[in-house]
Formats: sequence, C-alpha cells, structure tokens
Amino acid sequence: MPMGYDIVKNIPDVKLMELHWQKQMTMEEIAQVIGYSHEQSGYFIAKAFDKRGLKRRTRSEAALLSRKIKPPIPVLRGEKHPMWRGGRIKHCGYIKVIMPEHPQAHLTGYVYEHRLVAEKQLGRPLKKMR
Repeated sequence: MPMGYDIVKNIPDVKLMELHWQKQMTMEEIAQVIGYSHEQSGYFIAKAFDKRGLKRRTRSEAALLSRKIKPPIPVLRGEKHPMWRGGRIKHCGYIKVIMPEHPQAHLTGYVYEHRLVAEKQLGRPLKKMR
C-alpha cells in the first residue's frame, strides 16, 4: 500500500480540485474516495496538495464550511438547561439569584440575594457595590 504523497500520485490535479472545491470535501473525505484509509490520511492528502501547488481551503474557510454542513449545537441556558436549579447559587457563602435585568447584576446575570432583600426593605435601589 502506498504511503504519504504516493497515495495521490495517479490522481489528476483536476480531480483533486473538483473533490475539494466543487464537492466541498475535506482531506479525509478525499482520502476515503480514492480508497485510502490511514489515521493520517487527511494530512497526506494536504501535503500532496502543497507539493503539487494546489490551492486548498484556509482554516477559517474550512471552519465556515463545517458550520454550514453541520449546524452548531444550540446552547441551552436557564430553564432549558438540564442542570437548571431554579436560578439560585451559592458563592463564597452568599446566595446569588439570577436577575439579568437588575441594574446591579454581574455579567453572569446574578445579584446577591441580601442586596435584593435590603432594596425591598428600603423601598429603593441600593447604591452601586464597591
């Protein structure tokens, strides 16, 4: 079985470019199409492209293409997340409550519960934390 660059020796440049650009295949997929399976087959195909002077996708183009082919997994937040525990967490002995709309909320959307209780008792918002 041929190794490295030899795996694509008999494949014309036009065919490689068609598989890569028109059919939008990855290097690993091209290796499978030409009947080569090795743990580093994609690496060998990429090196063959480079040796022949064939243009291949940049990392950013490949990342963009992969997002089009496989849609990203939706991020589950709040009540939709399986680890949701009601929006209350303990942090350094204090309880934080989720309230992203509160003016004193941290970037994570949590506010210290004792500040909410004090605001309710006073009937006004507390001054900013120092």
